[in-house]
Amino acid sequence: MSECLDKALEMASQGHPVFPCEWRGENAKKPLTDHGFQDASTDENTINMWWSENPEAAIGYPTGIKYDVLDIDLKETNGVAALNLLKGFGLLEGYEKSVKTPSKGIHLYYPVDTNSPIPNKQIPSAGVDVRGAGGYVIIPPSKINGEQYRYMYESDEPGFPLPWKQIEPLLTSKESIPKSYDSPPSAGEHSLEALQGWVSQLKPGERNAGLFWACCRAIEGGHDPRKLADAAFTAGLTGSEIKSTIRSAFRSGGKKGGSTS
Repeated sequence: MSECLDKALEMASQGHPVFPCEWRGENAKKPLTDHGFQDASTDENTINMWWSENPEAAIGYPTGIKYDVLDIDLKETNGVAALNLLKGFGLLEGYEKSVKTPSKGIHLYYPVDTNSPIPNKQIPSAGVDVRGAGGYVIIPPSKINGEQYRYMYESDEPGFPLPWKQIEPLLTSKESIPKSYDSPPSAGEHSLEALQGWVSQLKPGERNAGLFWACCRAIEGGHDPRKLADAAFTAGLTGSEIKSTIRSAFRSGGKKGGSTS
């Protein structure tokens, strides 16, 4: 039994549908089934048949069913800047798995929010893609042209959905992604007053993300994040932006996920 077949069967036994993909040449990563990700299956006989025909096939995994996947390209300066910015504001928290890709990127796996499906989207200027409903990714231990996907982190605790509504405006802003920003208050300075002062000084391009981060820290500290609204208004956010961000923070419960380090 090949390593990929073994993993494919394991995934299927846990209720995760999979399908085979090309592992070499110009068509690498393309589905080897007639209807692509739509053919993904948890049927053991079907999976065995697929890999008996192509023992080295990579494992395709449909997104938007159990996981949404954030794909960050670390070959590019903008990808590194986006990673640091999102990580600094706590917008990457909540993922359950991280994977190192052969192309020097990372995949972060977030549980799907069935009430708010995320579509596929590429943001080349930020070096970030999101794979949601109607998409797929390649999973470990697949190899593409001899280079392997590898798990970096797997959480024992349930995560929470990707806050894409906060991330997307930040990455698609006409303003450049800040390469540096005023550091958020340290762990010992998460008083409501410290958070209010920091939020009020957020700059364009980081205000939504900063408010989300501060609201989550306020919730963790037992404070009402709605008390950050005046500071956010001072920073230049609109009332609808503030309400939406505070709602998202309440939905995530101020939880923290795994670290990308």
